[in-house]
Amino acid sequence: MDGVRIDLARLAAAGSTLTVVKSEFEDAKNTSRGLARAVGSDRLADALVDFADKWDDRRADMVENIGSLAEAATAIADAFGQLDTEYAAALDGSAAPTPAPSRPGGPV
Repeated sequence: MDGVRIDLARLAAAGSTLTVVKSEFEDAKNTSRGLARAVGSDRLADALVDFADKWDDRRADMVENIGSLAEAATAIADAFGQLDTEYAAALDGSAAPTPAPSRPGGPV
C-alpha cells in the first residue's frame, strides 16, 4: 500500500447522515404515537405504542452510540483534512516552520 487514502467527503457525509439518523431515533417515540393515531385500528395503534414504549431504553442507548459515531466520523474527517492541508503547504513551501516543542527548563 502506498500511503493512506481517505475519502474525506464521504467520511464527513457519513457524520452528517449519522446525525440525521440520531435525530430520527430521538423522535421515534413521537413518530410512533402519531402513526398510532393515523392507523385507524385501536388494536394496531396499541401495538405500535407498546412497541415504542418497550424500545425506549434500547433506543436511548442507540441514540448515544449513533451520536458518538457521528462525532467521531466528523472529527476524523476534520483532522485528516487539516493534516492534508498542512502537509500540502509544507511540501510546496508555503507553510511556516513549526517551532520545536519545549518543556519547562528549556527546549527539548
